[in-house]
Amino acid sequence: MDLFLWWWEKATATIAFALQHGRIGAHLPAGAQFRVDAQTAHGRIGNGFNLRPRNSGDGQSLQGATNADAPAAFQFRTGGGNISIDSFR
Repeated sequence: MDLFLWWWEKATATIAFALQHGRIGAHLPAGAQFRVDAQTAHGRIGNGFNLRPRNSGDGQSLQGATNADAPAAFQFRTGGGNISIDSFR
């Protein structure tokens, strides 16, 4: 499952994806301001925003923000698969 946002507005929003198995990818502008709560039971989490995931058994979790007052929030969950949160200019 992929999410592409080509522009960024400072609007309040919450987006949540949950999969039993499969990859979740988000592609966001480099200047995006958001909070993220991501978890994969069997996989890895990568991102282009210098946020650090934590190892958790066979998977990883990531809780963080690009800005403490970020109006947008993402929640990503997958039982088996990788999560990527990529930035672009």
